Amino acid sequence: MCLEILLPVDTYEEAGTGYKVFIENEDGLFEGPYRGLYYTFSVEYKATERTLFDAYDHKYTSGFHIFVNLESAIAMFDFFKIEYSKKKCVIVKVSYRERTSCGKEYRSNKEHHVIVARYMTLESIVEVGEQYEQDMQSSN
Repeated sequence: MCLEILLPVDTYEEAGTGYKVFIENEDGLFEGPYRGLYYTFSVEYKATERTLFDAYDHKYTSGFHIFVNLESAIAMFDFFKIEYSKKKCVIVKVSYRERTSCGKEYRSNKEHHVIVARYMTLESIVEVGEQYEQDMQSSN
């Protein structure tokens, strides 16, 4: 995933929680589909730092791309279920710290806000139906 449009870096909190989509393997590890790296719960991971560019050639520092809301993670989850149909895709609630950038990504012609963070810890698998209903009710 790459940011298409940068937002002001202070759009979202320096540290907090969000959502990522992973492929869960039979060993209980979670694979990030684009880079082939594996993660597990309760371990803090540090992202590789590189300079990247959004669609308008604005620079930002690489890191973990974390959706700020469940609705956006579900859009990615739905895409992964098609792209990786023979694998088990899951949404994981993650905590992050040291936000480096904020931006927008697009999936199915919809805008999704993302935090890019230097550190990430996997917290728990999200049961999509139940959690989605709770989040939608609390946002109204």
